[in-house]
Amino acid sequence: MLGILNSYYKYKDSGIPWLGNIPTHWEVRRNRKIFTQRNQTGFPDLPILEVSLKTGVRVRDLNNLKRKQVMSDREKYKRAVKGDITYNMMRMWQGAVGVAPVDGLISPAYIVASPLPEVDSRYYSYLFRTDVYKNEINKYSRGIVSDRNRLYWDEFKQMPSPFPPKDEQKNIADFLDSYSRKVERLILNKRKLIELLNEQKIVVINQAVTKGIDTVQFIKTESNFPWKVEIPPHWDLLRGKQIFQYKKEINNGYKRDNVLSLTLRGVVNNNMENPEGLTPQDYSTYQFFNKGDLVFKLIDLENRQTSRVGLVHENGIMSPAYIRLIPKSSMNIRFFYYQYFDLYLRGIFNQLGAGVRSMLNPSDLLDLPLAVPPLSEQDRITDFLDNALYDLERAVKQTQREINLVEEYLQSLINEVVLGRIDIRHLAVEMNKHTSLLEGIDESESLVGDEHLDIGEEDYEDS
Repeated sequence: MLGILNSYYKYKDSGIPWLGNIPTHWEVRRNRKIFTQRNQTGFPDLPILEVSLKTGVRVRDLNNLKRKQVMSDREKYKRAVKGDITYNMMRMWQGAVGVAPVDGLISPAYIVASPLPEVDSRYYSYLFRTDVYKNEINKYSRGIVSDRNRLYWDEFKQMPSPFPPKDEQKNIADFLDSYSRKVERLILNKRKLIELLNEQKIVVINQAVTKGIDTVQFIKTESNFPWKVEIPPHWDLLRGKQIFQYKKEINNGYKRDNVLSLTLRGVVNNNMENPEGLTPQDYSTYQFFNKGDLVFKLIDLENRQTSRVGLVHENGIMSPAYIRLIPKSSMNIRFFYYQYFDLYLRGIFNQLGAGVRSMLNPSDLLDLPLAVPPLSEQDRITDFLDNALYDLERAVKQTQREINLVEEYLQSLINEVVLGRIDIRHLAVEMNKHTSLLEGIDESESLVGDEHLDIGEEDYEDS
């Protein structure tokens, strides 16, 4: 993609090893000749601003209870004028920096840098978040340990930065702002597609485990549960305790067997070098699980960062926080795994959970109604779900991969543009004619082939 863009006609040595060659008409300046420090207090009526690694600087939503904070003395907060660069001294090396969108108040522990008249601060916001510049920030930062390093003003002002002419700073910032918005819209549509695919998974599972995959006349089966259950007439409706038993075998022998845990990817075998960060003596309270057992984690049910239902694929030991159910008779255990997973996805666990930590007791779990088709039908339904969910999961992973590729390309483009590797002036000046390199891509189409695997995505914010 970058190959379709041109470099500048002439370059010169910047004299800065990490920066390398820059366009001949660019300069290199210390930050003290680009910004001045703003240390103004006594503006308590201005809105509170926050600095985020993900979104830059924004107005803090004080009505959001999860982020609510008591402002003891707003008089001491620093004033940031619209267009100022503000950064978190402790997280600047991670990219916690941005442009103030409005006049507002910033934490006294943060730095406010006011741009000089010939400076477009948006360009420098992009520059300061590039990997090469963040590496330099880390070198200039000071602290007892590396992850607590602070970039003080005295060090920040000594750092060298590229300095294009102001009109070119504006062109670069305008281009990247416009391009980033188009990428954000593309990613938003991709995320909506992932949501739809995940919703489809819920529908497919629910339909299969409660109504089957054959065309039959359904009857409504009344029960003593908080909801009605529709099942085919030849199916049974039984409580979980009629099918499973709750069993707990404590690892009294302090045996360090395969250590398993329940994740979004299912039940996995932990790294035996350092499973869950525990020491060997901690395994005395662990419990044994066998292949074919169902495992549940019935606390913090609102937390969707990990699953709450799993199927054990190998013998091992697991934390005492897990619940183990074993079948009383011959059955297709995967069918009932899907059925419990359906109950979890539909929020039934949450409805029955109690207490601050939203906890479900084993007795409540075993009291839930389960639809029980004949064993041969359990097998056919399970095969159908295995195939259908494989296809849906594959689509989710491919879409996530596409998101990652677009994000990686955007970051690569930002790096190349702000460091002067490629020239986008012709694109910025005629933005209406040259709108985006993404133009023409159908957002419903895939950008990569089926052979690509999913790469996880992590978001981290610091305010």
